[in-house]
Amino acid sequence: MSATPTLSTPRLLLRPATVEDAPAVQALFSSWEVIQHMSLKVPWPFPPDGAIHWLRDIAMPKVARGEVMLWALTLRELGDQAIGILEWRRSDTGDSDGRGFWIAPAYQGRGLMTEAVVAFQDYVFFEEGVERLV
Repeated sequence: MSATPTLSTPRLLLRPATVEDAPAVQALFSSWEVIQHMSLKVPWPFPPDGAIHWLRDIAMPKVARGEVMLWALTLRELGDQAIGILEWRRSDTGDSDGRGFWIAPAYQGRGLMTEAVVAFQDYVFFEEGVERLV
C-alpha cells in the first residue's frame, strides 16, 4: 500500500490524517451521535486522551507500515479542520479490503460523505487496482 494521497472533490479535500487532527477528532468523538455507529472497540464514554492515543499509538503506526490509509475530511470553506475520517485497511487474508468512515453530525445529510466515498472508491478501484471492498 502506498502513502495516503490527497483526494479532492468539489466541496471537500481528503488529506492524509495526522496526529495534529487529534483535538478535532476528540471533540467529535465526545458525541454519542458519532460514536454510536463505530466499532465496539471504541470505548464509551470516549476517554479524554482517546483521539491522541488512537492517532499516535494505533493509526499512525499502521499508516507507517502501509497497512492503512487514513484521510481527514476537510470542508473547503472551513480550511484544514477535520470534520470526519475515512480509513482504508487491507484485510489480513488479502481477498478483500475494508473501509470505515464517519462525519460530524453538523455536516450529515448534505451528501458530503457520499462525495468523499465516491472519491475514495475511485482512487481505490482505479488507482490501486482493488477489485472488492467489504
